[in-house]
Amino acid sequence: KKVSPALLQWNKKNAEYFVEESEEYFTNLRNDIRQRGIIVPLIATKDGTLIAGHNRLRIAQELKLPQVPVQYVQEDLTEEREREFIIKDNLFRRHLNTQEWIDLYKKLYPDFEAVFWTRRRKFRADEKKPTTGV
Repeated sequence: KKVSPALLQWNKKNAEYFVEESEEYFTNLRNDIRQRGIIVPLIATKDGTLIAGHNRLRIAQELKLPQVPVQYVQEDLTEEREREFIIKDNLFRRHLNTQEWIDLYKKLYPDFEAVFWTRRRKFRADEKKPTTGV
């Protein structure tokens, strides 16, 4: 749907997971939206709370766009599912360093370290095993 940006609400969880982008990023995004508009729809819950598109909404509001494209999630999201959606949507959109990726995965998977290190140790042990010829 195309809706007024005023009908959308910021999701506080987004700020918990991600730092604000640089001014250069926003300048580039602003220029792109001026030139092409918003191509990828923002994603919101039924009540208008954003789960994807916070930066695009910010620029739409700055530019006083009358409408923005929005896809609405029809299911009622649990807190866990909402967190997963917000994080996974941003993993490839943002320029994250290795530590930021790891920190996000830890938020997605509370047992991340135990599983990761177990698999890593198993993988390294398997590497050391002699292989047999066929």
